Amino acid sequence: MRVMRGVAVHSIGVILYILLSGVPPYDPAIGPAELARRSIKFPMPYFAGVTQQAKDLILQVGFLGG
Repeated sequence: MRVMRGVAVHSIGVILYILLSGVPPYDPAIGPAELARRSIKFPMPYFAGVTQQAKDLILQVGFLGG
């Protein structure tokens, strides 16, 4: 169950990222090992109107949980 919870939490972060920016946080063609080594970025202009609190939430729920 712990793995499933981590995947669900990671998915929430991905969904938040897409809802706030309109773009995915990474290229879906990359493999899971490569994804684990990448840091999440908040590129402009996609995140121009997004608060720092929202960005922090994405990082906390989506990418520390994944």
